[in-house]
Amino acid sequence: MPLIRAEQAVLGAVLLEPRQLESLDGWLRPTHFLHHDHATLYQVLLDARAQQRPGALTAPGEPVPLEWVTDAVTRARRTAPGVTTARVFGFVSSCPHPRHAPLYGRMVLEGAIHRKVTEHATRLHRAALSDTANADHRDTGHHLGVLTGALKDLAKVWGTDPRPTPPPAELTARPATPPPTGPEQLADEEWLLACLTADPTGLDGIENWLAPEDFVEVDHQRIYRCLTALHHRGEPIDQLTVLWEAQRRGYLSEDAGPGLTGDRVLRVCAVGGVATSAAYHGRQQVRTAFVRNAGRAAGWIRHLATEHTLPPGQLIGYSLHTLLPVEDTFRRWRTAGGEPPDRSPTPSRVDPGAPGLPGSDLTAAARARSPHPRPATAGSSPEPTAPPPSIAAPEHRSRRTASP
Repeated sequence: MPLIRAEQAVLGAVLLEPRQLESLDGWLRPTHFLHHDHATLYQVLLDARAQQRPGALTAPGEPVPLEWVTDAVTRARRTAPGVTTARVFGFVSSCPHPRHAPLYGRMVLEGAIHRKVTEHATRLHRAALSDTANADHRDTGHHLGVLTGALKDLAKVWGTDPRPTPPPAELTARPATPPPTGPEQLADEEWLLACLTADPTGLDGIENWLAPEDFVEVDHQRIYRCLTALHHRGEPIDQLTVLWEAQRRGYLSEDAGPGLTGDRVLRVCAVGGVATSAAYHGRQQVRTAFVRNAGRAAGWIRHLATEHTLPPGQLIGYSLHTLLPVEDTFRRWRTAGGEPPDRSPTPSRVDPGAPGLPGSDLTAAARARSPHPRPATAGSSPEPTAPPPSIAAPEHRSRRTASP
């Protein structure tokens, strides 16, 4: 598995050249490691550097005291018994080059970002399923805020601008599965349309925050468009005028196929709706649409996060773009309830040190994880490409001769 090998390469690089921690500490955290033993050992090495334990300040190319390894193994084994000396030396031998540690760390961070996006999207999807079953929206709103805040924090850690970016067509070809819709929801939609037909004055307030896309059934979306169009033109609204508007818009099919039929329009718009209940059912419609859109978006983001060919910046940008319709529905839901419409779901601020999630204040990660070689100056010679230095036992140090 490439990710596990990258984690081992990071640890091997730090064991070979402890000063490589200078290019990792501050943006690569133990919680970014997938394997518990790797995370524990990395934390031990960070602590050893902070405490300036033997070998922590060894310069690249100098022999590393054996205590640097044995002390780290001893401390790591207290909480991770799987960390053994033989295993740690395996990390050393599997590291291609210790000076590539920032690049190996970037691989680890990239895997952590995909993993975190998947986890938060899964929680939002589960919340949407639960709220759909319980006719609620609070858990969905909470987890939507958490996911939005996490995406923005992850963008800062990766060193990119958290800007919504439309995904390419090849990625949008796979539709996301929304939470299931029961017959009760479809019946509520028909009742709302009947109420608006019975008393079109209810459209005066509803059309400002109820959109056609809030209806699950496409036929219901079309009927609602007919109602709002007639209302905007100031024309009378009844079963027949709605039927005529549907024909003018090309919504009616000649047979009883998948398109909207005249009989369906007459049946849905049948007189019998209670005019005073239109606003209530309209608010319920927007609430249901918010939960449904959040579930659909969460499923789509979870699918994107499994595409490991996507760089983290693109994954974050596409995910934020996917959440835009959800946030729009949330704002309209607040407007329907008489609350200020300019507030989006409040992101739950994530503690930078929280397990599993990178911090939000580490904007230097982009530079640290992608180092570029310094250009050679006049009269200087390029840096020699030497094999990785070995970890020398104490009795071998005196045999090394000083460089001229």
